Amino acid sequence: MKIKEKPEDFIVMEDIWLDLGSGDYAYFLLKKKNWNTLSVIKEISKRTDIPITSISYAGSKDKNALTEQYISVRKSDREKVERIRIREVWLEFIGYSPFPIKMGDLKGNRFKIIVRDIKGIKKVGTCANYFDEQRFSMGNIDIGKMLVKREFKEICAKLELNVVKNNYINAIRDMGIRKVQFYLHSYDSYLWNNVLSRYLMNFDHFNVKYDYGYFVFLKKKINNFDIPLIKPNTRFNNKDIEKIYDSVLNKEGVSKEEMYIKEIPEINTRGTSRPAFANVSWKSLKFNKADNKAEVEFFIPKGSYATIVLKKCVRMYKL
Repeated sequence: MKIKEKPEDFIVMEDIWLDLGSGDYAYFLLKKKNWNTLSVIKEISKRTDIPITSISYAGSKDKNALTEQYISVRKSDREKVERIRIREVWLEFIGYSPFPIKMGDLKGNRFKIIVRDIKGIKKVGTCANYFDEQRFSMGNIDIGKMLVKREFKEICAKLELNVVKNNYINAIRDMGIRKVQFYLHSYDSYLWNNVLSRYLMNFDHFNVKYDYGYFVFLKKKINNFDIPLIKPNTRFNNKDIEKIYDSVLNKEGVSKEEMYIKEIPEINTRGTSRPAFANVSWKSLKFNKADNKAEVEFFIPKGSYATIVLKKCVRMYKL
């Protein structure tokens, strides 16, 4: 299976709550290609002198894709944003709102994707809600675990950070809170994937290998439930999930208490849960047997990965 051979093969469009009318915040539709969201927000901040913390958005979008999403800035900054020109970035003013855009505004994403080099594909109505490999690229899991194990000196050496007077924590802070948080969240996500895959092995399933283990997918639907992303104060409603977490953490040599980084408290976030399964709402699926190519359109809730859905759809065809 090949996806994202070119950005136009992978189109992502945000579905978001918009409260337009009047107010102190200007909303823009941001269209981009060959940029990830954080990089283009940094570029907008750099060119307009708007603090990066004053540019809000509801979710991150991949680099190797053609994406549409919404951003907000203060009303007084509208003209600054409209004046800038960035290669393969398009900004369209859509109106004002009394509120900045925030993470909770996102409902989900609509996808139009071309999938190449496949023998067939089958629609699925629900899919295990794993984090996919792009969450873990470039050693993110290792850095995240090193944060948990307080290996600050080793992180600085691995990332070649500028350390002044052996202050390793400050050197890590200098990377920026969001980047350090992303390393920590990558490790959280890796643990979560392991817990879900172990749980689903108890049912009729099949495996799809990836760089960090196996995605375990079910052949038949079961009732959905939430799995927490582990924190020291995590409480479990499902004792089976709690036992699996204990086993995964023991294998990793990590404790729940270590998951709070008191040495860099600003990177810690509140404990959240994630549904074990994501519902998939299909608009269309067309398969061209002569070209071994499919064109698919579907919607999935926020935080879910279209690439995970496609991995299940293509593997299901072979069963």
